[in-house]
Amino acid sequence: MNVIIALSGQIGSGKTSISNGLAQLLNWDIVSFGNYIRKIALSKQIDITRENLQNLGESLVRENPESFCYSVLEQENNWKNKSFIIEGVRHEIVLDKLINIVVPSTLYHIHLLVSNIERERRVILRGNLSDDLKSMHMHPSEADVHQLLFDRANFIVDTTNLSVEETCSNIFSHLKANKIALL
Repeated sequence: MNVIIALSGQIGSGKTSISNGLAQLLNWDIVSFGNYIRKIALSKQIDITRENLQNLGESLVRENPESFCYSVLEQENNWKNKSFIIEGVRHEIVLDKLINIVVPSTLYHIHLLVSNIERERRVILRGNLSDDLKSMHMHPSEADVHQLLFDRANFIVDTTNLSVEETCSNIFSHLKANKIALL
């Protein structure tokens, strides 16, 4: 049976870095909600700003969450017959749709935590201002990430004091210990 690892977490928690690290460790592909939203923004000639991307993602979820999920999954060729990583789950309804869509594969949801101080540091390193972080955090697209997705996770990892390699190793060890088929 195939396994799909879905990563959620707040802005700056390490979703992209950890997805890339896990993909390299497992030799799996990644589908990304963020990449899909950027592609749609470009096709609609929308400026690529955090706020615009958050608003576009929010509207795609509101319009038709199931269609949105299928569109993201279809970035991966033959997604129904392989294991892969989904980066950037941000809504509980999206998680629910994904769980149902990927059957008979197993979706394993990993939520990434990070302290506010480290999150702010990471966001600033990416070129965003700390004032932007406050407005990013208040956006409706962040509402589910903070609590609902945390509560629904199969595994939670605090990335605050861990390197990407350490985080990926912890996740890999957890998956093996819980007999999640990885290869």
